[in-house]
Amino acid sequence: MGKVYCILQKLTLLLFQNNTGSILFLSFMLSVISCSKTNRYHNESIPSPPITGKTYSATEIVAFKELAFSATTGDDGFIKKWRSNEVFVYMVDTSFSYLNDELDAIISDFNGLTQPELTLKKTTDRSSAGLLIYLTDKSIFFDAEPVAGNAYQALSRIGFTYAFWGSDKKIDRAVIFNDITRPDYNTIVDNRYVMRHEMMHALGFLGHVTLPEFSGSCLFNSFNLTTDYTSFDKRMITLLYNPAIKAGMKEAELNLVLVNL
Repeated sequence: MGKVYCILQKLTLLLFQNNTGSILFLSFMLSVISCSKTNRYHNESIPSPPITGKTYSATEIVAFKELAFSATTGDDGFIKKWRSNEVFVYMVDTSFSYLNDELDAIISDFNGLTQPELTLKKTTDRSSAGLLIYLTDKSIFFDAEPVAGNAYQALSRIGFTYAFWGSDKKIDRAVIFNDITRPDYNTIVDNRYVMRHEMMHALGFLGHVTLPEFSGSCLFNSFNLTTDYTSFDKRMITLLYNPAIKAGMKEAELNLVLVNL
């Protein structure tokens, strides 16, 4: 990003050195100062002023951008949201009753925050599902989802989400993988946490929050075993699925919307 180069200090020195200097002269010179083409607030010593919304703090907005603009599998820098306002969710292995219950609770949480923009529904019909959840071993996941499987191998995570979107940045399909055969981090609490974490990714939050004040978030960038969505998580979900925020928005366009939310 370009930097701002200003000469106010030099002008002030010249005026003190030149008895003919005047307020008019200073005003004229200030009017012709030119800076780089990028945002005038981006300076080595003066950071950009934080964006603050009507109901969202500047810190929350910084965190929202971390979550919504990043993507561990690439293609970051834009908002990602589901194309359809009704997405069917299919669990590949339903033998883990506690994770079936957890998914029901998550869907209930999401629908209370995202409707009418997005409604999630469980289905037993795999062919109709837009979101598939694999509670399996790696070989089953890799065979069924080779593109996502290759990305997973490169990252080697205990849980993984891969979203497929079109050129308009709207999500058409997503898959979640929880390696239920992994030897470590494989308790009821671990797997509940992984489910909640990856389901937030599947909404369109493909990044992680790094700000320490939100360390309890299900999407904090360190493993924290959170098994309930925090008030911060819920506010982020509501914000992403506010109808004023559109898939494909980049930061400059988003900033114009955020100040009114």
